[in-house]
Amino acid sequence: MKRFSVFFLCIFAACAAFADDFKTTDGKEYKNVTVTKVEPDGLTIESDSGIEKIPFAVLSKEIQQKYNYDPAKEAAFRKSESDAWIQKKIHEDPLLYGYLAPNDPYVKSYMAEMQTASDNRPPAAPVDPDLDDKIEKAVIPVGGKVLSVSDDGILITDVMVGFKSDGADYHAVVDGQIFIYGAHGYVDGDAFAGNVYPAPIYHYDSVLGAARTVRAFAVTKELAKQLIIKASAPQ
Repeated sequence: MKRFSVFFLCIFAACAAFADDFKTTDGKEYKNVTVTKVEPDGLTIESDSGIEKIPFAVLSKEIQQKYNYDPAKEAAFRKSESDAWIQKKIHEDPLLYGYLAPNDPYVKSYMAEMQTASDNRPPAAPVDPDLDDKIEKAVIPVGGKVLSVSDDGILITDVMVGFKSDGADYHAVVDGQIFIYGAHGYVDGDAFAGNVYPAPIYHYDSVLGAARTVRAFAVTKELAKQLIIKASAPQ
């Protein structure tokens, strides 16, 4: 019995010897760390604090080297995650998320069908009783640069959309511009960042007089709901 006790004590001591302590560049500490997964952009660990994924960006050079961190591989991995997320979203709802990839064949086909059907649109149906819940679930963080300002809100460019995948934060770059209803107090060139809710397409005229349409969002879910109900009413 004594020999078994000594054996298990040795095993415990060996495990403890291989457990690391991590300290991130922003000062957060992790005790008794076991790395359970290595990905190009970070490490998934188990520690006294629980299970968490830590980006390589906040880990020391020594740890980065130990786990063969490569910035080029990280960039490729993040782009792959971003592309996969965009494809998932536009196939879930091309009308809501089509702005993420306006030139995607699936989105273009869907929008063409919608345009064909729009001239014969029937009277508006009753308001969807689940509309509030759907709007709430579709909230996303958006950032960009203010291109122009109007009474209704702001038109932004250099758009980035945030999302999560496997507990990690990512950003998808969006081509073109989007409109943010209800965003006031900005001037051209300002930076915008905030959570927004899906809203109907925004129509405007360019400086050359050309008619344009862009995807749109609202700064509150109440405003988004008002705009959606208004857009669905008979013309």
